[in-house]
Order: sequence, then structure tokens, then C-alpha cells
Amino acid sequence: MSGSSFLTFGLTYWEGVGAATAGFFLVSIFMALNGRPGAFWHIPFPVAARASWGVIGFSFACLNRAFMACFWNASESSFVSNEPPRDVLPLKLFPLTALCRSQLIPPVARNVFTS
Repeated sequence: MSGSSFLTFGLTYWEGVGAATAGFFLVSIFMALNGRPGAFWHIPFPVAARASWGVIGFSFACLNRAFMACFWNASESSFVSNEPPRDVLPLKLFPLTALCRSQLIPPVARNVFTS
């Protein structure tokens, strides 16, 4: 998905490969640093987060991790279902919203057909 977006922004093939490689490399450094306490001292994420953020500040790290998981799950679901994340995220956070009927866009306009 990111390779085609590089081409639409006017980058050449090799510039896109270089940018993606550099981005993945930077992210892998931070992921390795995040996993180092668990691998070295055998402590889980909540213990390491409480040690660095404190007991009260740990809630920020925990909520940040939870919201990022929700957004990531919604974005991955939207890529599979071709629905925008603004439609998928409320279903992930509040599953009962699936029972609500949408009056804004008719199902035929969204290419939704029932048998």
C-alpha cells in the first residue's frame, strides 16, 4: 500500500524503496529499544512502564497503547473491507452501533446488497 502511494506523490521507484527502508529501519530501532527491558530483565510492559512513568503516569502509556491498538485494528479492517476508518472504528469501540441503521447513505449507494 505504501509503495503505490510513493508513486502517486511523484517519487521514483528507488526513492520509494529508500524511503520505506529508512522508515522501517527507524521504527525497528525504537521497537528494539522498547523490547529491551523485557528481554534483558524479563519484566513485562506494565512493570517497565510503571518504572519509567510512575504509578499515575502509567495510565497515559496504557491508554495510548490501547487507543493505538484500536486505530490500528480499524485501519487494517478498513483496508480489507474498503470502508474508511471513521466507519470501522466506532464498530470496534462500541459494537452495539452495528445495530443502528444509517439513514444518511442508502445501502444501494454503498454497493451493499442482500440476498
